[in-house]
Amino acid sequence: MYYFDKNLFKSFVEYIIDEVNLKIIRYETIKGDHIAKNSKEFINILKQLKYLNENQIVHGDLRLYNMVFNHSDPSSSSLIDFDYCGIANKGNYPEGIIKVPDGIRTKSMLKGEQMNVESDITCMIACMDYFTSNNNKWKKCQELLKKNKYVKAIKVLENNESFDLVLQRSKLNNKS
Repeated sequence: MYYFDKNLFKSFVEYIIDEVNLKIIRYETIKGDHIAKNSKEFINILKQLKYLNENQIVHGDLRLYNMVFNHSDPSSSSLIDFDYCGIANKGNYPEGIIKVPDGIRTKSMLKGEQMNVESDITCMIACMDYFTSNNNKWKKCQELLKKNKYVKAIKVLENNESFDLVLQRSKLNNKS
């Protein structure tokens, strides 16, 4: 399993920038689940996405199966599986290769067009949309992400009491 580690990721970014064809980096397995149960489990995931996008790096395959949520230690929740990762506005998405039931795909991804940060944001919001909450802060966080306001979105989750998230299984089963 491949996971996000800021120190190790810096060397990975250098490989990409040097245009070395590096497809997969393997590290030890991390503990967790692909289904979040609590709002706090998304904080580290959003911080990682912010870090990637600030460095013009596109994950390229954001979906629940590429996120690991640690229920007992939310701060260790992580993005994983960086094999479609690339530099924004330089690399292209692999055309037609990403077709899975749980996938969230933008038109540019499906057509194999140039990678862009906006697709990562769209996919993250769609992943968050699989969950419901009776707390209006969840929707507020998504609205801020739509405006590319990571810091404010993260603060909404950090500065409030944690709240439960409920997976909408019918939504998960109907995505293509």
